Amino acid sequence: LYAQADSDGVVTEPDEGDNVSPGTEMCLASPDLYEYDNDSSHAKTIAIGEIQHRNFDSMLDSDFVKFEAQAGQTYVFETGSLGPAADTRLALGRSMPSLWDPLVVVFAENDDSGGSLASRIEYTFSTAGTYYIIVHQWNPYIGGCGTGYSLTVKQASSQRIHLPLMLKSSDS
Repeated sequence: LYAQADSDGVVTEPDEGDNVSPGTEMCLASPDLYEYDNDSSHAKTIAIGEIQHRNFDSMLDSDFVKFEAQAGQTYVFETGSLGPAADTRLALGRSMPSLWDPLVVVFAENDDSGGSLASRIEYTFSTAGTYYIIVHQWNPYIGGCGTGYSLTVKQASSQRIHLPLMLKSSDS
């Protein structure tokens, strides 16, 4: 992309050589395999244990993903493998009736988990049903190359390790 100022010579100035910029690099990204998914009515399904590779192909891109939760189960939702320009924000929501469009009410959010720009939510569902994961770019005006990320949903491990307990007498 190049910009040229005063190509008709209307503005008088002593140095006409600085009227052409050296250019700015532009980078475009193709939509990921799940587009168009910018609202709940177009959300694609993710299975427990599946890894989806996605990107923010344009400014203001949001990714809506739906999944089926079981009551009493704890799930972990994570973004990872972030591209150099990616900074994800993650939200969980449930669809509510609305007069115009399906409305997703957000009840959990995360940004910058574990000291990184990736996001993580661990949540125990009291009610079974269809829920939505919403992934946004932290800066909605950044899109295109370098904004790729992965999204995973896993069932949280509930295994606990019990070690033998040894008591030591305080008698000398």
